[in-house]
Amino acid sequence: MVNATLCMASAGCAWHLLPKCFPPVSTVRRYFCAWRDAGLFEVMNTVLIMSLREIEGREASPSADVTDSQSVARLSVLASTARTLR
Repeated sequence: MVNATLCMASAGCAWHLLPKCFPPVSTVRRYFCAWRDAGLFEVMNTVLIMSLREIEGREASPSADVTDSQSVARLSVLASTARTLR
């Protein structure tokens, strides 16, 4: 199932184009949706990033955040838009 999911992610193609060497599309899709809904992909990404940081000799979790002025400006625009929509 993992290989079929990776194949779909790397190819970026439609489900029905999944190669025949993998289980049926309905089965792969069901597993993918269950894993996505359970947040498994986010957990895997976090663990991989933390492991890579440790391999590079850095702290597993970053201790600082970088925010640029455009991000701050966009957040203020979004906040004011949200207030006017209420």
